[in-house]
Amino acid sequence: MRGWGEGETSQSTVSPERGAIRPGGDDSNREGPVEDAAINQVYNVAVGERTTLNDLFEAIRSTLEPCFPHLKGFKPSYRDFRPGDVRHSLADIGKARTLLGYQPTHRVKEGLGEAMDWYVAHHT
Repeated sequence: MRGWGEGETSQSTVSPERGAIRPGGDDSNREGPVEDAAINQVYNVAVGERTTLNDLFEAIRSTLEPCFPHLKGFKPSYRDFRPGDVRHSLADIGKARTLLGYQPTHRVKEGLGEAMDWYVAHHT
């Protein structure tokens, strides 16, 4: 993995297993139908916490290591920051919570753990 800066840049992320919102569907954690006010809106969908590039790298590396032992001790490489890079961001998921009843059920590492078998099976 190649990252910019020292890897401590952080962003809001969404768990790979649970990225889709299905309001009112079988996979929804919302009770009842979606209100008209929720239709045709733009939403931030994320876990609601920051994840640094270093944390994301280590979560992916440690999740893959049992299948790929050569990743033990593997380290990311870094490049200089690019002009305009945003050092830290955190998506406000309040609108999705209020209008859709969205509530993250998985943190990033948990979602990676659940999704990794599929990724390994389909991309190796």
